Amino acid sequence: MPLPPRRSPLLALACALPLLLAGCAGEPADAADGAPAHRVGFAPYVSAESASALDATAHPDEYRLAFAVADGGRCVPVWGGTEPVDDPAVARRAAGLRPVRVSFGGEAGTELARACGSVDELAAAYRRALDAAGTDRADFDIEGGTLGDEAAHARRAEAVARLQADTDLDVSVTLPVMPEGLEADARELLRGLRAAGVRVGEVNIMTMSYGSAYPDAKGPMSAYGERAARAAHGQLRELLGWSSRTAWKRLRLTVMPGVNDVPHETFTRADARRTHEFAVRVGLGGLSQWASFRDRPCAPDESSRERCTGVAQKKGDFARLLAGGGAAD
Repeated sequence: MPLPPRRSPLLALACALPLLLAGCAGEPADAADGAPAHRVGFAPYVSAESASALDATAHPDEYRLAFAVADGGRCVPVWGGTEPVDDPAVARRAAGLRPVRVSFGGEAGTELARACGSVDELAAAYRRALDAAGTDRADFDIEGGTLGDEAAHARRAEAVARLQADTDLDVSVTLPVMPEGLEADARELLRGLRAAGVRVGEVNIMTMSYGSAYPDAKGPMSAYGERAARAAHGQLRELLGWSSRTAWKRLRLTVMPGVNDVPHETFTRADARRTHEFAVRVGLGGLSQWASFRDRPCAPDESSRERCTGVAQKKGDFARLLAGGGAAD
C-alpha cells in the first residue's frame, strides 16, 4: 500500500486541534464519549424473481430489487431478462419488501439505455418498472460494456432528469471501483448526470472482484475497500460538488461476501466487521451486499459460488455483521 503524502508541520498542527480534525482528515472526528455512534444503513441486493429466506436478515433499511433490464434488444423492461416487468408474482414480492429500490442494469443483460432509441422511450421504460414495483427509488448499476457507452449515458441522464422533474425520484448510481478510485468512464458518467441536472442522492461503489489488476492480493479485502472508499470520497467532492461530510454520507459500499469472482479474493466475516467499523468511523451512508441469497455456506455438492459464499459461516452472518450486529454462534 502506498505511503500517504507528507504533511507540512503547520497542517499537522492544525489537524491536532479537535475542532479542525474533520476538515484535515477529510472525515468526521470520532464521536465524543457518550455521543451516539453513527448508524450505517444496510440494504442488500435481492432477486426480483425468487424470494430467499435470507432476504430480511438483519432487518434491512432498504431492499435493492435486481435487476430490471431490456428484453433482448427491445426497449421493454423485464426482470432478470426473463420475467415480464408487470408479473403479478414479482409485484407481490416487491410489495413485501419495503422500502424497495429498483436496480436497473447489472453485469448481465442489456441496460435499458442501450436498447431504447429515444429519451421518451427510455423514460417510459424506467417509469414502467418503477410503477410495477410501486416505488420512486431507482438504482442505476452501470458496469461492463455499458460503462463505455457514451450515447447510452446521454440518453439515461436526460431521461432520469425528466423523471425527476415529474416525480421525487431518489437516484442511486452503482459503479465499479478500484482501490485507486473510480476509473475514467465512471467519472465521465457522473459528470454527465450532473450536467443534465440529475440529483444524485447516492453513489454506490462495488468493492469487489478487482481481478487481474491485483493477481497476488494477500491483504484483507476490507483494506482494499477502505482505500477505494477514501479515493472515491475525494473524487465525488470534485465531480459532484459535495462537501466532505456530504460525500461520506452519500457514499455506499457494496461487498461480495466470501469468495469473489476471482478465487484469490475472499471477503471474510472479519472483513465484514472491519468494514462496518470503518463505515461508522467516517460517517458512511450505507453498506450493501451481493446478494442476500448468497449469504450462506455452500453445501458439499455445490461447486458454484453464485448462490453461496464458499466460506465457513452460519446463514445470514454477513448481513448481521454489515448491519452492525454479530455473527451467529
